[in-house]
Amino acid sequence: LHRVARIAPVNVVLTTATFIAGWFEAPRVLWKWLGMCLVNVTLLKGLTEDRYLTGIGPAWSLTVEEGFYLLAPLVFGLGWRFGPRRAWPLLALAVAGLGLGVYALLPALGTYMFVLKATIFGRLTEFLVGAGFAWFFFRENPGTEPKRRHLTLWGSLALGLAVAGLVIIHHAAGVGVSIVVLPGVLANNLLLPWATGLLLVGLATETTWLSRALGAAPLQMLGRASYCFYLLHMSLVAQWLRPWLVPALAPPVAALVLLALLWLVSIGLYYGLEKPTHRWLLQRWQRTRSAPVAAHA
Repeated sequence: LHRVARIAPVNVVLTTATFIAGWFEAPRVLWKWLGMCLVNVTLLKGLTEDRYLTGIGPAWSLTVEEGFYLLAPLVFGLGWRFGPRRAWPLLALAVAGLGLGVYALLPALGTYMFVLKATIFGRLTEFLVGAGFAWFFFRENPGTEPKRRHLTLWGSLALGLAVAGLVIIHHAAGVGVSIVVLPGVLANNLLLPWATGLLLVGLATETTWLSRALGAAPLQMLGRASYCFYLLHMSLVAQWLRPWLVPALAPPVAALVLLALLWLVSIGLYYGLEKPTHRWLLQRWQRTRSAPVAAHA
């Protein structure tokens, strides 16, 4: 409920605004336009290769995230019953096999590379690695710090190496994005989450210059607004601002000004829409859940 209350309102508002603006730019058949808008608002677009970049392009990853929430009871149930080391690798293989099988039977939905790079069937590994770090570092030793030290440093180095590997794969493949080839998918879905998880555990358990910097009030505010920024950075707002900035400013300056303006809009959207609607929805759901209990009492 917390995640839906945070994700849905901003996504619905910005997606609807995007499609309304698109209608005025290029009117099309109404029922097709409504259908595409509905597919985007409900996050179903991330299940098909020909639609997953429509509307707000980056929002395809929300479909992956919601897929994990649907699988979470199975993930943690198997973890508690058999242990993560034994259950989760097999679960990742089973889910990947299921996805590849379904998309092989329904090829119109997408290719096998699409399954691995852009759906929960291929990217469940990222969530399992993150959950594994939380499980083994915190759940098995509640209230204690990890025995290992310098995790922030090792995580930063590992993250740098993982990103460098993706860059090398990108250039070797000669394509626009490294994760459209199998080595890139494996590096992105397996190596990058390990490096990120190690860094996050270090930030959560060690006091370093990096943790102090990220804990500063301005960066905390940017962190709260990061979801709005994620939806805005390749949206109509960026498209509207860019033609005004690029002719008037040098390219690096235009990029920095655009970045600053997008952050300002994101902060305003967080405090004006995301935060209040998040709180309002949770309060309503809490009253709805408590009402039957009060009536029974």
